[in-house]
Amino acid sequence: MHTETLSIGGMACSHCVRALKDALQKLPGVKIHEVTLGHATLSFDVRQRKQVYEAITSEGYTVRVKRPRP
Repeated sequence: MHTETLSIGGMACSHCVRALKDALQKLPGVKIHEVTLGHATLSFDVRQRKQVYEAITSEGYTVRVKRPRP
């Protein structure tokens, strides 16, 4: 599994955090370590990266890799 901390743009409140968690929890094999305003740390198979990013953008947020972890 690959772990990344993502910078998430467009999050403004606790509803945003909850909505993003809900969207990510629907993806099989994705482990959510933390979701806070503006950030998410996740573990997933690198082949799922597109799915993860699409789940985030489909909720109306922007995403970029903040810090990949080995």
